[in-house]
Amino acid sequence: CAFRGVLRTGIDARNMEECTLAGNSFTDIGPANGSGQSGHADRWKGYGYYEYGIGIQASGIHSIIEDNTVLRCGRQGITAGGQGVLVRFNTVDHACLSYNDCGAFMPLGDSRTEFNIIRHSIGPYDQFAGSGARGIYPDFRERDTIRFNTIVDARVGIGLTNAKREVVRGNTVYGHTAIGFSMNKKNAGPLDNTVAGNIFFGLDARQYSLRWENQVTEPDRSAIDSNRYWNPYTDFPVVKHKGDSASAEAWWDFAGWTSTGNDRHATRNFLTAPPPWSILDTAGASLVQNGSFENGTTGWSFSDSLTAVTGVLDGRCARLKKNSTGSKTFWTRLTMPLDTGFAYVVRFTVADPSNIGRTTLRVREDAAAWNVWLERVYLTKSARREYWTVFSPPANGRALLEFSSSNSQYWLDNISVLPVHALPTDPRERFPIFVNDTRHPKTFDLGERCYLDLDSIPVHGSLTLAPFTSRILVLRDTCALTSVPRN
Repeated sequence: CAFRGVLRTGIDARNMEECTLAGNSFTDIGPANGSGQSGHADRWKGYGYYEYGIGIQASGIHSIIEDNTVLRCGRQGITAGGQGVLVRFNTVDHACLSYNDCGAFMPLGDSRTEFNIIRHSIGPYDQFAGSGARGIYPDFRERDTIRFNTIVDARVGIGLTNAKREVVRGNTVYGHTAIGFSMNKKNAGPLDNTVAGNIFFGLDARQYSLRWENQVTEPDRSAIDSNRYWNPYTDFPVVKHKGDSASAEAWWDFAGWTSTGNDRHATRNFLTAPPPWSILDTAGASLVQNGSFENGTTGWSFSDSLTAVTGVLDGRCARLKKNSTGSKTFWTRLTMPLDTGFAYVVRFTVADPSNIGRTTLRVREDAAAWNVWLERVYLTKSARREYWTVFSPPANGRALLEFSSSNSQYWLDNISVLPVHALPTDPRERFPIFVNDTRHPKTFDLGERCYLDLDSIPVHGSLTLAPFTSRILVLRDTCALTSVPRN
């Protein structure tokens, strides 16, 4: 059957046993009507919005949901669970168009979700980038098996909120906007989840692979092991972890994470890759006044202790020390308006004595709207780190350069914002994913290009994939045999 423009639910099979839902298509389901318009998250509450915009709802026992396609829905594409329920060989594209606390697939417990394809589960609200729409989202559920699914461009690839005894194994999460895998413990009692053998492949320096947060004092005993973490554009942060409600939030690079006993058999692969931008030439002087702090802290503002010191970085540098809790912003006004005709490269040096902190960089519109034009998070260590990033402003106008940090003390130096002529590079061309969303083997013509797969096996000529599987390849500069560097 084909369903189009349904306001509420395409198929509602709740409390039905031993049913088969197969070969159906769903298009433009729910209030979003495929447009993905923004608005308040509760805008449909008066209409029972939890049930508006769902492709399939199914709960019962021993049911099969397979070979369905969902294209554009306001909430989840498929919500299903119950003893013996099998969800397989389905495709969901552009779910969660009108609500962020949502997943393209939402297992309801005791089910198997396997060999499905998910694309673009990103949600409509950018302000919830760290906790928005998921690809697969068992929310307060138990005993689901989630395996061998492919998730492309979800806000969060797989998110477990107080889900228990879940098995998450062999999935591929690619190009995620914020987080590959997220696990959040909200109530007492062990979660006992198993997360193993998954591939988390990021394509942007803003992304991190795993977030594990515990909001109660009791430690969790979930097992996280043998996952593969890839991001050619950053070594860190890989993991954000809060062990219990009494501990501080920690950000780990891969070596630090495995030293905690988690992912002891994991691999973190580093790739030689071009930066996200190729800088052709500079087009002017820095727009930052006193970025090397040779004139003390002139031109900079900070609400707590700010001094210029020597002997830490290069010559003089800024020492920022918080005298009270909470995030404090260190900022300056750029000397010239930003111009949409240019890209801009931001450079800075940072260090912190905690050895496990982070700092956030922002470029913000200096106007009543205070729009954020650039935001990046960087891991900080006691050893100095040099960072740079390129951005293109969305509008002409004056701007502020801001830094904030979780650290009680840190140092900054060599801060500059330079106009440049630059061209963006396409990571999806260098690291493409091939997806077979059919029930038959599918062959892709690779032309004259030569690739390696993630196990350094050469691939050229063509690539054949089994039904509902995927494969990420690495484009080689030449067809000479080389291996993918690995840590």
